[in-house]
Amino acid sequence: EHDPQRLPVIEGNALMLSPEKVRRYSPDSLTIMEFKSQQDADVTDKIYGKRPLLGDRLDDAWNVELSQEFNMSSDSHLFNVAGQGCPLYEGKLIWSYDHQFSPVSYWIEEAIVRRDELRSRWRLLKKKKREPAVYDFELYRGVFRRIAASTNERSFLSTIIPKKAVCPDTNLVIRRMAPDHDGNPIENIGSRETAFLVSVINSFISDFIIRFKITTHLDMHFVYTMPIPRIKETNAFFLPIVARCARLLCVDEYYSDLWKELYKEDFGRPDFWYPTAAVQIDSYGPQHEQEIRRRLAEESVNLTPEWTPASGVH
Repeated sequence: EHDPQRLPVIEGNALMLSPEKVRRYSPDSLTIMEFKSQQDADVTDKIYGKRPLLGDRLDDAWNVELSQEFNMSSDSHLFNVAGQGCPLYEGKLIWSYDHQFSPVSYWIEEAIVRRDELRSRWRLLKKKKREPAVYDFELYRGVFRRIAASTNERSFLSTIIPKKAVCPDTNLVIRRMAPDHDGNPIENIGSRETAFLVSVINSFISDFIIRFKITTHLDMHFVYTMPIPRIKETNAFFLPIVARCARLLCVDEYYSDLWKELYKEDFGRPDFWYPTAAVQIDSYGPQHEQEIRRRLAEESVNLTPEWTPASGVH
């Protein structure tokens, strides 16, 4: 600024942010989040509260490890367009709860994927000349778009990809399995916890927070500093969130095993989806949304551990 008369205006629009809060929101990089107003800063402070960050390792809760698998540039020689092997899920292929936003363009032969995971994630097992009982890519895994501007309609976009699908650097993966110090596989996060995490990532609250941290890339260090609650199945909010995620995700037989893993007997009760004490489900919102709610409630009595088209929202 070259005009001293501008200083009172700048001062009048300034925000108050303590060093303690800077360290709380970005403990590693000490990055100052780009708040637009004091209200944004105050709301963010309430959301963070005293809960641990997603990157904190906890002994009494599920833990999260993020991973980049293949690279669209340096690994392009490994890809094929003949549909052979594992589909490569680029960022443009996914949206919130959607793995079919765009069609698959590339595949990688399964032997290459196994070799890559064995080399990069299971070094100790490789030294012992034995393979892991379960490879991470053989499980349902959560992913989120790495490239998404803070000015987009939505910035934090996540879903669960089918088994034996892999990702390039435009999608980051929530790892299910990891080796311990002895090279034995341990589970970071289960199927229900993955569904819960994907739901919270897709929430407006997470979108609100991540927009103050990023410009065009949701790199791992930003996501690790998110204040996402790591509640368990004993929490009353856990299963209803997982159940709704299940019906949004399990829209075809690719997810029949995931549906079985997420299913609970409560799924078959209409009042589990729409409690009778609540407002009538056909009394608010656009007509097509009322129809969806009615159909979901009616079809709940047909839900079983076996996947059927009634399991998903179409």
